[in-house]
Amino acid sequence: MKVFRYISAIVMAAVLIACQKENTQFEIPAGGEKVEVTFSVLFPEPIIINTKAESAMGEGPTSLDLMLCLYGAGDGYVQNWIPAQIVSTTTEGGFITGGTYKAYLPVTDEPRIVHLFANAPSISNIDYIDNIMEEMVSTDNNGAYWQEVRLPHIKRRSAGSAEPDPTSVAALTRGVHLVRNFAKIIVRGAAPSDPDYVDPHFVVKRWTLINVPVKGYVAPYMGDASNRFPDGYTNIAAYESNGGADLYAQLKDTDNYLGYMPFDTDIDGQYPGDPSSDPDSDPIYAPNGGAQYMYERPLPSTEEIQTAFLVEIEFDSEHPLTVEHNNLFPEDPVSSITYWYKIEVLDNDGAYFPFFRDFVYRIRLEALNDEGSETALEAYNGPYFGNISASLETAGLSELSDGVSLIHVDLMDYTFLTGGTQEILSTTGVYNPDDPNPAQLYFIPDVANPQAYHVSTDGICEITVTQVDVPGHEHAITAFEANETGVITVTLANTGNQVKKSILRVSGKSLTNNAKAIYREITINLMNKQEFKHNSYETAITNQPVVNGKNNPVEITLYLPEDLGASVFPIQIRVEAENNTLSAISPDLPVKSGVSLFDSTRNSFYYIYTIKYSDYCKLNPRTKRYDYYYDFKMTFYTNKTGDNSTKIDIRDLAGNFYAKELTLGTVNP
Repeated sequence: MKVFRYISAIVMAAVLIACQKENTQFEIPAGGEKVEVTFSVLFPEPIIINTKAESAMGEGPTSLDLMLCLYGAGDGYVQNWIPAQIVSTTTEGGFITGGTYKAYLPVTDEPRIVHLFANAPSISNIDYIDNIMEEMVSTDNNGAYWQEVRLPHIKRRSAGSAEPDPTSVAALTRGVHLVRNFAKIIVRGAAPSDPDYVDPHFVVKRWTLINVPVKGYVAPYMGDASNRFPDGYTNIAAYESNGGADLYAQLKDTDNYLGYMPFDTDIDGQYPGDPSSDPDSDPIYAPNGGAQYMYERPLPSTEEIQTAFLVEIEFDSEHPLTVEHNNLFPEDPVSSITYWYKIEVLDNDGAYFPFFRDFVYRIRLEALNDEGSETALEAYNGPYFGNISASLETAGLSELSDGVSLIHVDLMDYTFLTGGTQEILSTTGVYNPDDPNPAQLYFIPDVANPQAYHVSTDGICEITVTQVDVPGHEHAITAFEANETGVITVTLANTGNQVKKSILRVSGKSLTNNAKAIYREITINLMNKQEFKHNSYETAITNQPVVNGKNNPVEITLYLPEDLGASVFPIQIRVEAENNTLSAISPDLPVKSGVSLFDSTRNSFYYIYTIKYSDYCKLNPRTKRYDYYYDFKMTFYTNKTGDNSTKIDIRDLAGNFYAKELTLGTVNP
């Protein structure tokens, strides 16, 4: 197994600044009384002055543009856009660490909330802060910064004074720590100096991130109109007071904030490019211990490619992979061997975690014991090393083993047309590989000693069932219970116009061999009876047939709706034409006989068209995404002379869809 570990997340931030750009879109508040406020901002991670501006995100300066957005404490209505003017920069040891600004704020007795935006995209004519957050989107590797400050009021120091009352603006003038809109990733190999040093015989040569968002919100927007932001990011007085792991856990538990991406963003799943001949100066791939940056990303859904990295590893002469190579080719021994790997980024339990802005994720590769790929491109196109449970390539397997443990569930997809209480994985027999009706849920902690368990056992294994949200869907179940025999009972919600979905993740973890948890996910679908349509596209005759005579083609396009579960398939479609006026052309429409739907007093013949789940949903080997197909064509021809106007009945044999009736009228060329 390939083992690697997510080590720690600590609060830091990157990139800074170079020069002030003019921005005439934002003006000093016109009319009314104002006070001049001088304040400082702090950038958490220093960057060398005069770094080239065209460097990658987080590596070079952008600008010192800073804008203030003021709105009231209640309804979020924006009252002022104010430009801040640069006074000076703060440097230490040749690094820029912050800047001093001044701005003119309107005098008011009311509370004011101030948003500070550094290097943010320009926007105009937006009246409410939640709308502003939707527009504050960075692209093209543009690192931007944000912070929220709450002022009780903005008053003069004394009557006629141009200086503010210190108590009014203390939260602003004590120094504002800005938060960046991206995370920093560092990948390295283990080193002999590490206290939990594992493998001394390989080194990371270079690596790069893949499958990252192409856009990011400037602020840690909550995705609603609440005008709230997650605790831990607002009013930060000092980064060092927010411990990395503690803050990370706090954010995950704060208002269900799991990261937020712009609704129209994409995941860049393109191959990043071939590595250069010189690993030390590769423009795409970072060296061992080097950093790369990415916009904030929440947990991936099952339809999204997961963030990962391509890494080149060199194994020395004593590593088993090099030894094995030299044993196979003794006439041409090598002192080292190099492979490329595509590795998912996971926690110690083998699960994904969100990439929050403003954190550094330090990823250390501790051991790699299997061959990788010869080239970066081959690794990119190949399977993931890492979370075998979450890999899309293994998503359809009801039984999964990581070489240490094994987990099994009989069925991974259920579809219900009514609410109420239902049992799933309900067979209660014990595990026996020779039993024709074994338990439907079991976990084997050690495949070398195949003792199976249905529930957790102290000191041996931990088996858990948890509910996972399905993005974009209402919950199909309102409650569930797993009993001592492995039977899971679910309480279903009410059906609705849209397909509802829930996922139950059944995880198993050995407590005796330090193995990661492995899991299978069971999808519960709840739906009304469906129509043969996809959005506005309805099943119909889609050519201009000539029906007056024999051997004229009739093409029918059948549409399926979105979000159908795998358990609905195979869908067997019965197609019958009134008076037997159509015959099938293609062999995938076998003929059957039975009672006619048009005349129950006599037998007729009809055709069966079978749609498999693999026809509807296919894993694209290139993009590692699921591609969905909603239209299916059936071709017939008229088989009688004269006028062949007729009715065509289309229905599924399982009764999950409403029958569709088409009329084939007299159509001349």
